[in-house]
Amino acid sequence: MDGNLHIWQLEELLEVQGGKAKFPKPQRSIQAHTAAVASLCLVKDTYLFSGGWDSVVNVWDLRKGFEFVGSLNGHAGFVRAICGMNDDIVLTAGNDRTIRIWEVESMACSGMMTGHELPILTLLVVNGFLLSAGYDSVIKVWDVSKRLCLQNLTGHTQAVTCL
Repeated sequence: MDGNLHIWQLEELLEVQGGKAKFPKPQRSIQAHTAAVASLCLVKDTYLFSGGWDSVVNVWDLRKGFEFVGSLNGHAGFVRAICGMNDDIVLTAGNDRTIRIWEVESMACSGMMTGHELPILTLLVVNGFLLSAGYDSVIKVWDVSKRLCLQNLTGHTQAVTCL
C-alpha cells in the first residue's frame, strides 16, 4: 500500500538455479501514487494505466522505459478499476460511483456514466459491452458509445468484487 510500481523481468523470475527458484529484486521501482495502487491496465502493449487511492489515474509509456506520460484527474475517491474498451478508449471507476471514459491518445475525458448506488469495484469489457459491479451487489451492462445502462443483473446479496 506504498503507492509503488515494481517491475521485474519475467525471464528472471522463471529462472531456477540448482533446483531452487531465483527471486530477483525488481528491475525498477517507481513511486506511482501518493497512496495505494488499486488497479492496472495495459493498453496497446504501450501504455500502463495505474489507478490509486489518491483519486488519480497515472499513465506510463512502456516503450520509453516506464516514462511518466501524465495524470487523468476527475475521480473523487479511490480509483478501483481500469479497463481498456479498445486501443483508443480506457474506462475508469471507483469510490465516486462514476465510470469515466478516457481517450488514450489525448488523455481527455470524453464522458461519464453514473448509476451505481455504492462504489464500483470492477469493470470488464465483453463483446463490446461494458460490465460494472461493486458494493451495491448489482452488475450493470453498458453501451459505452451511447453512455447508456442497458441492463441491471441482480441476485447477489453482497458486493461483487470481480467479473
